[in-house]
Amino acid sequence: MSKAPSLVNLIGHSRDSLTQYFTAWGINPLKVKPFMQGLYQKNILSFDYIEGLSKQDRAILKEHACLEVQKLSKPLFSNDQSVKWTMPASSSMVECVYLPEERRATLCVSSQCGCALKCKFCATGYQGFEANLSKAQILSQVIGASDLLMHHFPAWQAISNVVFMGMGEPLLNLEEVASVANLLVDDYAYSLAKRRVTISTSGIIPKILECAKRAPVGLAISLHAPDNDLRNEIVPINKKYPLEELIPALKAYLEISKMDRVVVEYVMIKNVNDSLAQAKLLANLLKDVPCMINLIPYNPNPFVDYTCSSMEQIEAFTQYLKGRNYVVTVRRTRGEDIQGACGQLVGAIKSRSKVRKVVC
Repeated sequence: MSKAPSLVNLIGHSRDSLTQYFTAWGINPLKVKPFMQGLYQKNILSFDYIEGLSKQDRAILKEHACLEVQKLSKPLFSNDQSVKWTMPASSSMVECVYLPEERRATLCVSSQCGCALKCKFCATGYQGFEANLSKAQILSQVIGASDLLMHHFPAWQAISNVVFMGMGEPLLNLEEVASVANLLVDDYAYSLAKRRVTISTSGIIPKILECAKRAPVGLAISLHAPDNDLRNEIVPINKKYPLEELIPALKAYLEISKMDRVVVEYVMIKNVNDSLAQAKLLANLLKDVPCMINLIPYNPNPFVDYTCSSMEQIEAFTQYLKGRNYVVTVRRTRGEDIQGACGQLVGAIKSRSKVRKVVC
């Protein structure tokens, strides 16, 4: 008895890919536009209810394809209106966080289950690496969060920004991350401006240049130290891709992608990287890089004995950089009471035997 062919999960496929499928299945490729708009803009996950498809189109799609997403957990609500969800992945969980502000709402999504890079201040690195997420798994976070907002909290702000700053190193899963990033800015899908989609990296230099060509959206560099000695300690990937190679890669990204600046992320850790001498080193390091510096108050996690810099020291650090004509913001800590703040995301590992190494 022959095995029935598996259905193609259409979640995450590009406009070109869907056009090829529709053409091969005998569906007018002009139907791709209403299909994508129904799926991504209206969050419709049934062929029966997507407008613009004929009865025959629906029958063909049901024969060949499916719309399969992973469901998110019940939401955890923070006192500051942030929301966190978990989603099963590999032998563990991944997390995503919705962060509403006065004029925008950001969804922070995960791209890997765990992380191999072991940045010293980040809880995810202590989980280890388990698996890359598929484009359907990454989009499940966007779709699930959008569904909650659309159908349960319509008065809340719709998602206006998406950042790949959750669990994992996005550029070590670039194939899937680029696919999702390009859908987020596709007019047929989410239609976000490129500056409203940001991919964060700890500095995987070859992938930075590849990303500039494949998904030219906002780039954030997880820097956290102004010199190699300290960065080797707290961001170990720096041993392979040191600052003297990273800085030119950031400038090349801007040239190739045509974006106007990178975001420099710098977590403020008391007596580690927060002195005015280090602010001076940082200013000198970035002097030729168009950038905005985002200072991030350190959020505690149970794996390392760090504490956050005082607000007075953060202010002094900020004012020094502003005096050097940098645009500087201090990230407001959000979702700390639900362990949803920057550096706190970690899945409860069910099987350490599933943790494996990756090549950076």
